[in-house]
Parts: sequence; C-alpha cells; structure tokens
Amino acid sequence: MRYLFILLFSLSNFLSFGQNLNYEPNELLVQFEPGTNTDEFIRKFEAREQLGIIGLEQVSEIVNIYLIKFHEPKLDLDQVIGALYGYYDVKIVQKKSFRK
Repeated sequence: MRYLFILLFSLSNFLSFGQNLNYEPNELLVQFEPGTNTDEFIRKFEAREQLGIIGLEQVSEIVNIYLIKFHEPKLDLDQVIGALYGYYDVKIVQKKSFRK
C-alpha cells in the first residue's frame, strides 16, 4: 500500500509540474490603471528598461487591458513582469496563454 501511494504521488507531481507551459514567448497582457496614457507609458518603459516593443493592442476597453508584443523572441518574461509591476500605472500583468 505504501508503494502504491508513493507511485500515485510521484505520478501526480510529474503531471502537474512536468507540463509544457503554453504561453506566447514574447507577449504579455497588461491591465493599466484607468486614465493611463498607454502610448506615453510604453515610450517611458522602453527607454528605462531598454526593451523593444513591436506592438500594443487594446484587448478590452472596459477594463483597460492591452496586449504588449516584444521584439526579442526569447525574452525572460518573468523579469519583464517584475519590471512592469514597478510602475504605478500597471495594475495586473500576466503571460498570454494559448491553446493547442
């Protein structure tokens, strides 16, 4: 019984942590505070963080969510997320997921 429990526990860990994370490698979804001038914010962010942004697309006008596409294809998105949270204009940031 003990071995069965260990086997099932190991299998559940493998399935939950061994998955391929399905997200776009150079895209983030960002929710800005109401009234944020996003064009000005992007210019300021690019200059301070030395990152190239190739696209800014509004996904939802109601809740002020934008899709940001970065020039670098293998960007460390976790580092960029941390940098974005350093700005008062940013409310929520997350990686853009996709379905297979």
